[in-house]
Amino acid sequence: MDLFDLPQQQKSEATNEAGIISQFIKHHLGSPKVNFAAIGNVVPQLHLHVVGRRPDDACWPAPVWGNLPDGPEYTAARVAEMTDLLVRHHSMRTV
Repeated sequence: MDLFDLPQQQKSEATNEAGIISQFIKHHLGSPKVNFAAIGNVVPQLHLHVVGRRPDDACWPAPVWGNLPDGPEYTAARVAEMTDLLVRHHSMRTV
């Protein structure tokens, strides 16, 4: 299934959620540009990519897909911190 195959309500919800994540990336991670894509040629399930970009990132200005070099992995503590920030950001937007 592709994004545009979804019923209108689900499509709207998906793009609204992606917009919330985009704002989070811009405000909390300092990325001036966000790329959004629903590419899924390798795996069958619908999934959306919301990727913060900045002129000093590893593959700027090329797309990250297929160009991103291996980087450091996030620690469990950093994942938990980012998750908490995103949940708080999301709840401020949906109240």
